[in-house]
Amino acid sequence: VLVPQTTFDPTNHIQDLNCRQKPKGRYSFGAALLDNHVLVVGGRGSDQSELHRDVWARDDSFPQATISTRPRSGTHDSKFTFESNEGGAEHFEYKIMDAEERLDVTPWIKASPNEKTDVSWLDNKKGGPGEGTYALFVRSIDPSGNKDYRYSTSTNIHVWRYVPSLPWRLIISCTCSGIVVCVLLHFEYRRRKRKAALERYAVRRMRRKFKSKALSRGLGEITDEDWKAL
Repeated sequence: VLVPQTTFDPTNHIQDLNCRQKPKGRYSFGAALLDNHVLVVGGRGSDQSELHRDVWARDDSFPQATISTRPRSGTHDSKFTFESNEGGAEHFEYKIMDAEERLDVTPWIKASPNEKTDVSWLDNKKGGPGEGTYALFVRSIDPSGNKDYRYSTSTNIHVWRYVPSLPWRLIISCTCSGIVVCVLLHFEYRRRKRKAALERYAVRRMRRKFKSKALSRGLGEITDEDWKAL
């Protein structure tokens, strides 16, 4: 039998689980009122031999989520932080709606606990819908399964104008390409200019050469027509 070298830690796998337990049907149970909560104590089940030895309390309070960190409107900021007014409500769900089209962009999505929620995937360069006005709804879930039932822009709704970031990679690559093209054109211009200067120098040298030969032979001054003929 292989002995594992490390102990498996299931914390990361079960931290998103949300279990909601309900008491089974019973009768002949006791009841008490404690701290304004009704407690159900014991009782018998549908079967005469089934005896319950547990205590249940009804959780009738609903948690209220709050968006503590919001992105600024008109920017490419995309990170949110959520909080809840109930200590045990550590799980959050959010969805995004297009405020202009009145359509859901996403269904309810679980937010990672103790981490910022990043919605940068809205960027069209990442396959998202791109620039627009969006509304983010968030709700918290307590251990009893209760969720937010009231929504307000001051607590669990944020409406903002999302503007994707500039495509800096494309801008930088185009700028570098433009600089390289300008440098190449500059060197090509200088090469042609130098070539033309050398050609003019060669023509003047040949003219002086033919002129000296013509004078030595007594042909006199050579005109442009004579030079073209030569």
